[in-house]
Amino acid sequence: MLVVAQIFKAQLSRKQLSTIRYMSLTMIYLTSSFEMIAAWAADDHLWEMVVLGIFALLGITCGVFWKIPQFVYLGLTFLVVTLVSMVISVIYVGGELNKIAMFAAVILLGILILVGIMARDKFEYKIKELIERVESWD
Repeated sequence: MLVVAQIFKAQLSRKQLSTIRYMSLTMIYLTSSFEMIAAWAADDHLWEMVVLGIFALLGITCGVFWKIPQFVYLGLTFLVVTLVSMVISVIYVGGELNKIAMFAAVILLGILILVGIMARDKFEYKIKELIERVESWD
């Protein structure tokens, strides 16, 4: 469906093309992540996380290469889902809650949030320029 939408891009409105892209990519990412989400705390879902991560990185790369913001946004979203899932699988080693890993993950998440806030404040103008440039893509 994604390929057909790209072929008939001239006949579709921008909103229609955007909707088709979001729905198609969401289906691709959800089908690759279904097993991982279904067996969230299992220790044998590493390959599902790797496949989802590869799809997310591939989507981001294609989005940047072809200047399609939907690919970039959904790719980043599912890359975060993959990374969070990997952290959760480290915390639940063998089905038991590892309190040290949980403590470290929460501290690391807090540090990342603070770094993100500081980076946003420091580079606000550059971030706005980057967002405007991405939104101007077709």
